[in-house]
Amino acid sequence: MKKRQQMFAVTLILFFFGAFTTSAGAVASGEKIYVLPHIPSERDTWDCLLIVDNLQGSEAGFDLKLFGEGGEAVLTDTFTLAGFGYREINLYDSRFPAGTSGLIQVADGGNLSFRVVYRNRTHGGIAEFRLTETTAPMLAFNLGTYNPALTWKGLAVANMADQTAQVLFSAVDGNAQVLGSFSRSLPAHSRAAFVLNDADAFGADFPWDQCVRVYASAPVSLAGLNISGIQNEKLLFTQAVPVDEVPSGGGNATTDYVVIAWNDLGMHCYDDDFSTFSILPPYNNLWAQVVRKDTTPEVVTNGVTVTYSFENNTTSVGKTNFWSYEDKLFGVQLAPDTGLKGKQLAGQMDPTADHFIAEGIPLTQFNDDGSVNYYQTAIVTAKDLSGKILAQTRTIVPVSNEMHCSNCHEDNGVGEISTGYYRTNILTLHDREEGTHLMDNRPVLCASCHSSNALGTAGSQDDLSHVIHQKHRDKVASGLNGCYSCHPGPDTQCLRGTMFQQGMDCTNCHGTMADVGNGSREPWLDEPNCGNCHEYGTPQNELFRLATGHGGMYCESCHGSTHAILPSGYAPDNEQNILLQGKAGPLGDCSVCHTDGRTGNNPHETSPHPEGWKHDHGDYVEHNGYTSCATCHGEDYRGGTSGVSCYQCHNGPSGDD
Repeated sequence: MKKRQQMFAVTLILFFFGAFTTSAGAVASGEKIYVLPHIPSERDTWDCLLIVDNLQGSEAGFDLKLFGEGGEAVLTDTFTLAGFGYREINLYDSRFPAGTSGLIQVADGGNLSFRVVYRNRTHGGIAEFRLTETTAPMLAFNLGTYNPALTWKGLAVANMADQTAQVLFSAVDGNAQVLGSFSRSLPAHSRAAFVLNDADAFGADFPWDQCVRVYASAPVSLAGLNISGIQNEKLLFTQAVPVDEVPSGGGNATTDYVVIAWNDLGMHCYDDDFSTFSILPPYNNLWAQVVRKDTTPEVVTNGVTVTYSFENNTTSVGKTNFWSYEDKLFGVQLAPDTGLKGKQLAGQMDPTADHFIAEGIPLTQFNDDGSVNYYQTAIVTAKDLSGKILAQTRTIVPVSNEMHCSNCHEDNGVGEISTGYYRTNILTLHDREEGTHLMDNRPVLCASCHSSNALGTAGSQDDLSHVIHQKHRDKVASGLNGCYSCHPGPDTQCLRGTMFQQGMDCTNCHGTMADVGNGSREPWLDEPNCGNCHEYGTPQNELFRLATGHGGMYCESCHGSTHAILPSGYAPDNEQNILLQGKAGPLGDCSVCHTDGRTGNNPHETSPHPEGWKHDHGDYVEHNGYTSCATCHGEDYRGGTSGVSCYQCHNGPSGDD
């Protein structure tokens, strides 16, 4: 690469409009703004592809507007996509001048999805990410702990207002202590894109080993993305995060504790309307473990409190009609913003023997400004009993109401029923085929008749999951597209973890619709586990979301949530582990919790035993007995501090098999 600064020569800004406009004016209410880096000076070695998907059945169009260094419009092009169409636009095409940045304006408010792929044709480096909204007067660019492999750190920020704005950039450490700051003046509709460790920003001598976050603040809304790189081979992207305030310094976090938080499922679904029937209420679960760092770290729940809140999402009232029908559906009268377990969108997590949990958070997919965000960010903070912050983290909490019953049950669809609403079409069909009277008893909780392990109800009829999957087994496509007909979904794309990135889909683990609907299978409980594919060092015959391993840590604490197992294809899922160990992927850096200087990146393979112990330990036990194993494997031989249970491979320590 010629110079690092050239990586940031321009910025491409993607701008969604609910109605068509012909000029780039001030940001209006409801507009969605995106920003990403552009590499015009490297067109000989890089591809920059804008990939657009039309997720609706009707035609949709958008304008691609390109702007110059000072924010002046230099080119406009119009694109049209057929229903469910796909378009790949090479932004290094000769039609698009070098030295420009751009705006996309959606003319009809169509349901368009935008992704960007950067590809280095010489070295093979590639980066792909889906664009999400990052607009606010204050943005946080999370860099994570220092990683020497990242030879440069950068960001791109855009001023979308119609007046010049002064932007203040502040770098902070893990204690929210300001390490340094500088400001830039951005003309209307212009952008700044630069390498943070260059002389015109924070400088090469800046203490990057201490910096975890850079804030940008201005009197106008900003859009941003932070970009890191490894020489000329790799690009790492992370969306900037809107925040409510910029720290002024003097934070009081310690470095003696670590808090790790996660959502127990890769996606929590809820109904988009509760007036007719309900399959699932708004109900997210947030888990956390607090670790006292030491030579032998300790998971602690005593003397510690853990709180949670959500960025840009403080209320669910007005975003769902759940609180108008919860008494009829669930037999409880709840205060606004209160879930079925008493939790709200901010509060204190409940301690258990080995973790903290907030169960039944009534989260929706809508931010307070009305924008859709299927992957909400939770801020989780551990404090001592005096209120001193011990540790803090950020984790993704997924939520979506994207369940496409209306694909088939629209008016005059299945059963030629036309009630004017797909939900009443479904109830009418149920009454006709099953002899029920659901239409006369709305709203209906499906799990009041059908048992449901998801809701913990013991209905008089067969399990809801069995019935739904069996009933629809020949009516939806096989594979991922079929699953996305009912589970979130073409827009949400809830299956995003490392196994999906390597080519697996839902059926590889769960089987076909008929398999899932098999009456001998316990829904939500008879699920694939690590031991189905992985051997030594992984829990066998245990649910991944409930299993523990190394040092008593939950598998999900290090590996991420089900369907979002790390490294995830959705960049924000990786953020917590990047903050903890400086890189994406499973949490494996010993120094995150251990203070004795040990190194390693795979706790499952870390063993005090000699090489080949996996195959030779049987001889040792035969000649020396097994009681000494309890020192590391626990008095019950089910893991102890080693996290490896004798029962994973044998019928206990004294078993013959």
